[in-house]
Amino acid sequence: MLKALILGLILLFQFGIAQGKTNEIYSFKVLKQTQDSVLFEISYYYSGDHGDKAKLTAWPKPAGFWGSSIITLVTGDHMSQLNVKLMPKAPKEVVSNSIEFFFYSDGGPPFCRKEFTFQKKWVNSN
Repeated sequence: MLKALILGLILLFQFGIAQGKTNEIYSFKVLKQTQDSVLFEISYYYSGDHGDKAKLTAWPKPAGFWGSSIITLVTGDHMSQLNVKLMPKAPKEVVSNSIEFFFYSDGGPPFCRKEFTFQKKWVNSN
């Protein structure tokens, strides 16, 4: 019985439940950028509450002009790299004033969002 209790507590701490941690997108850093793309590093915590098919992605605002890589979330604190690119059929120039990173799970609405100020003049090379 004591073994089962200890194992249960270990699992609770591993998933952050016992610590009261919830899903959070902490910060981002620009690693590299071109006229039509940006490689971001994102620091986040995923509690595991949406299973192993939850994902992280992003889009600058205004919405509708971007394509983004998709990261499969892993429980715990992590840093990942995500690339955002201006779509080929976007206007010649688009100015973004913010970027929203978000967690979602298989076709459902986002369950964790964080918007940051991010200003960039994007130039479509097509």
